[in-house]
Amino acid sequence: MQRRVIALIRPKSTDEDTHREELILNTILLTSIALLLVLDATILYNLPAFGAAYQGVHFIPFTIILAIFASLFVLSRRGKVRLASYLLISFYIIGTIYCGYEWGASLPATLLTTTLVIITSSILIGTRCGMIVSVAMVCILSYLGFHEYKVLGVQAWKYTTISTTDIITYSGIFFFITLLSWLSNREIENSLKRARKSEGELRTERDNLEMTVTERTESLRKMQLDQMVYLSRSAEFGELSRGLFHDLMTPLVSISLGIDALGKTSSPEVRTLRESLSKTIEASNRMGEFMSTVRKTMRSSESSLQPATAPQLEKTCDLKESLEYILQILGYKMRNADVKVIHEYIGFNENPIICKDHVLIERILLNLISNAIDSYASLPELDEKKIEVCLSKSEECIEIQVSDHGCGIPKQNMKQIFNPFFTTKSNERGSGLGLTIVKTIAEKDLGGTVGIKSEAGKGTDIQITFPH
Repeated sequence: MQRRVIALIRPKSTDEDTHREELILNTILLTSIALLLVLDATILYNLPAFGAAYQGVHFIPFTIILAIFASLFVLSRRGKVRLASYLLISFYIIGTIYCGYEWGASLPATLLTTTLVIITSSILIGTRCGMIVSVAMVCILSYLGFHEYKVLGVQAWKYTTISTTDIITYSGIFFFITLLSWLSNREIENSLKRARKSEGELRTERDNLEMTVTERTESLRKMQLDQMVYLSRSAEFGELSRGLFHDLMTPLVSISLGIDALGKTSSPEVRTLRESLSKTIEASNRMGEFMSTVRKTMRSSESSLQPATAPQLEKTCDLKESLEYILQILGYKMRNADVKVIHEYIGFNENPIICKDHVLIERILLNLISNAIDSYASLPELDEKKIEVCLSKSEECIEIQVSDHGCGIPKQNMKQIFNPFFTTKSNERGSGLGLTIVKTIAEKDLGGTVGIKSEAGKGTDIQITFPH
């Protein structure tokens, strides 16, 4: 039985607002039909009981009203919800007017049906319709009150005791008002639940979207950084090659002069011949060292450009040799800047140190020492320009410390120094990737940490610590 009733009032509309109106309307109509059937049965009972003294609504008009409500229910089930709502409110108003005109405005049923009309119009149609109906019903009640006072006079029902019909009528109207209030509150609560659910889903979707955007932004940033590292490494090698080839010119000139001297040597000049050969051999050895440096730099460039996902083979890395190699590369830059490098080794023995890749260590040293040299560019008046490099080794870790007494880093820039492309150098000197590369290698590739202390005008101290 309950399932059949639910099936009768179940809305067919998919629109949320129309769905709510249809559910309330179907409930009102179905309940009205049930109540009218009871009242119709009561009329049939009262007619023979009171006979000629019966002054209530007659059976045939009431049955017509019942048929009208049944027609409205059919109209609602066929999708004409708004039309059925207007017609229902209109019939309620007509019934209220008839009741007040026939028995007076002070009749409890008239007052209760007036309340029912106002509430029903507000719920089914809207607040604006409820206001209009309220104003109209006040005007109608005023007229009915005047009609009762002038025409009807004192009604007989005021001096009779309440009857069963009255009890059923008043109870039914009160039931309708309670039902409407319950339906309205329930729909409001359901709407709030749906709103909260939608808000939660939107919040979850927003969080997921933010995570997706963050992940994609990080991925794009990493790809851009890899590309810029590639370009930076190429530019870095181009800058270093300028110093290398400058240093290559000196031994080549010596070789040229030595060979020229050999060509002019006669047999009695044995002493001069030996000296020229010695200089030529020495110059050739120096040129061989520089060429080896160039080849090693090129191999380092190729290794550094491998994708981040490529496996890194564990290689033997002698940190002392790596430092000397970097100092040799930066020799021309140090001489031009009139900078001296003082290096110190703590805790190292004669055995080489095992590291993931010597190229990573050398890139850290190259960027840190190069930055330290550049820190003196704005301080040409200094008499002593020195850089202190300390390599220390303990049982658990290795520390690379590079200190200078150059221009230092302003306090307001300390939070940005590891950001890609941030630099305080001129465009000719810095790309803003040196410290970014150092931090990436130290933390991600070597599993270590980066520490930095700096004060404007006093210098910078950077420590790289990583396990070995």
